[in-house]
Amino acid sequence: MTTQLQDKQSSDDARASKTLRIVAFSAIFLAAIPHLFLQFPHALLMSGQDRAWIGLSVWAPLALAATALLTDTSLEGRFERPNISAAIRTAAAVLVPLGVVAVLVQLHFQPPFLGRPLGWEKSVLMAMGMYAAIQALDSVFWHGLIQHRILQNSSPIIRIALVTILSLAIWLPFTVSTGFAVATKTYLLDFGLIALAGAILFELGLKTRSVMLARVLIGVGYAWAYHNLFF
Repeated sequence: MTTQLQDKQSSDDARASKTLRIVAFSAIFLAAIPHLFLQFPHALLMSGQDRAWIGLSVWAPLALAATALLTDTSLEGRFERPNISAAIRTAAAVLVPLGVVAVLVQLHFQPPFLGRPLGWEKSVLMAMGMYAAIQALDSVFWHGLIQHRILQNSSPIIRIALVTILSLAIWLPFTVSTGFAVATKTYLLDFGLIALAGAILFELGLKTRSVMLARVLIGVGYAWAYHNLFF
């Protein structure tokens, strides 16, 4: 009887895991599809379509985060790493985002302020808030659901690689409008670096909510790196 119950439990767990994978990958597909037919959000902003820029920027992260939360993904999820001290995790949670921001600023920051209208900081601060929220939402899905729950039985290297690659798959359809060469120098490079950093932090043993905070900092830095778009 005990063996039968264990077999039934294993079967139920396998079905639930399969269903969760189907839901997650369906969400990725649905989040990416509009990107195939529309311009990258920065192009919409530069053409004066502010609402379209905001809507398309938040669409995928919001849809993915909703999927994660509807499947009972916890913000407390983590991998236990007894060999990594709390001090190292704390240092990484600060230094890794700062390193990513430094790279983004080095790649994209354009010296800025001469000839700009007064009050420029209001639009930049709004962009910082929006991209901070986007990064927080992304973290719930990619680290809380995909990395911690769906890929829990994979090795850390495979988890990091898959989270990074699948994160890029969301934005890859935009290459139809931007061209692949431009994409690899801008948003694919940016979002790949951000996803990689988040995945590494999660593998170090940080909770999902801690990775969210780290990526909030990265989102603020991302907006600052591209600040010249938001005046």
